[in-house]
Amino acid sequence: MTVSRTVQVFRGLQSVGLTAILAGVAAAQPPDYLFQQAPTTVQPAAETPAAPATSPTVETPAATDAPADTAAPTEAAAEGPQINDDALEALQRANGLAGQGDFAGALTATDEAISLQPDYFEAFMLRNLIHRLTGNFDEAIRAADQAIAINPTAPNGYLTRAVTYLEMKEYGKALADVEESLKTTPNNAQAFVVAGQVHAKQKNWQQMADAYSKAIDNAGTAPGTVGDSLMQRGIALYHLGEYDVAKLDFEQAAIYGGGLGGEANRWRGYIYAIQGDYYRAIRWYDRAIKANPGNQQAFRNRGMAYLNLAATEPQIEQFALTQAVASFNAAIRQKPNDAQLYYRRGVAYDRLGASDSARSSYQTAVQLDPKLTAAAEKLSSHESTEYWYGE
Repeated sequence: MTVSRTVQVFRGLQSVGLTAILAGVAAAQPPDYLFQQAPTTVQPAAETPAAPATSPTVETPAATDAPADTAAPTEAAAEGPQINDDALEALQRANGLAGQGDFAGALTATDEAISLQPDYFEAFMLRNLIHRLTGNFDEAIRAADQAIAINPTAPNGYLTRAVTYLEMKEYGKALADVEESLKTTPNNAQAFVVAGQVHAKQKNWQQMADAYSKAIDNAGTAPGTVGDSLMQRGIALYHLGEYDVAKLDFEQAAIYGGGLGGEANRWRGYIYAIQGDYYRAIRWYDRAIKANPGNQQAFRNRGMAYLNLAATEPQIEQFALTQAVASFNAAIRQKPNDAQLYYRRGVAYDRLGASDSARSSYQTAVQLDPKLTAAAEKLSSHESTEYWYGE
């Protein structure tokens, strides 16, 4: 049995648990904005989507936004030894067990495949994947080392080890392995994706933008890679202050399917918000929510946009504040233990003159987070007994 058949097996396995694998390398997101004082008619500070990577503290954006972690097995790997049927069957069994979440059984089956075929490149790659999924990074590195020793010209061996080092926060080693992979395949889009992820973790925004530009240039007709790379480059450009170019990247990312769950639209809305265009910001947050009604961050950001809109457009202040309360309520329903959401809602209630509702929101915020001094100060200064019936 040739290795070309095992390539299909391993490609199938790569789709198993990718979200879990890349949970730590999602795109960075801007720091969350928290009003320390009620907004004024002076240009208010814009809200920032909480999160980056994460990541831009790099969050694990959701991941939702993460590109594939390693290149699929290439023809370099396919030129290896003939694989016997029993070893192939064991690898297929391991693949199925991993898909069911039985990682111990999958590892046993992988080891069986290796015992039958000691030079089985894909089996060592699979072993690396299983160890990463279970957090055993030392063994994951050892498995990648063995795969590379079997076929030192296969770029995905180096990329697999690079992603492992990335998860271990060994960023220099990760970049070194990316460079090794590029020696064999200089136009490998996935290598540039991995480099971009490393730079995101290090907050090297220009290098991150450059890496994803190269990924886009070399992705060919792979819309997933193009869309995800546009999304990540947009985040890097945001950090570099290139807002208009970043908006274009988010627009294109949505076209190519990047930024799942409306995240490309949410980021586009965020850029408009920091530019003070709250009407357009709200419009894009609405699109993000339509794409994913469970996007808590989009509701949160929309609430902040309405708060800022109320401060700059007195003629619609009551409407904007009521919409802010509704947005924060929607976010709270999805994240009921977030103290800052209650604080923000309290600010909106305060500006509506609904003192009792504001006090209640501040009280909940302080109970959830006693260190949230802004809410504690608001609570201590509250004396009104007025009740708000519009929630």
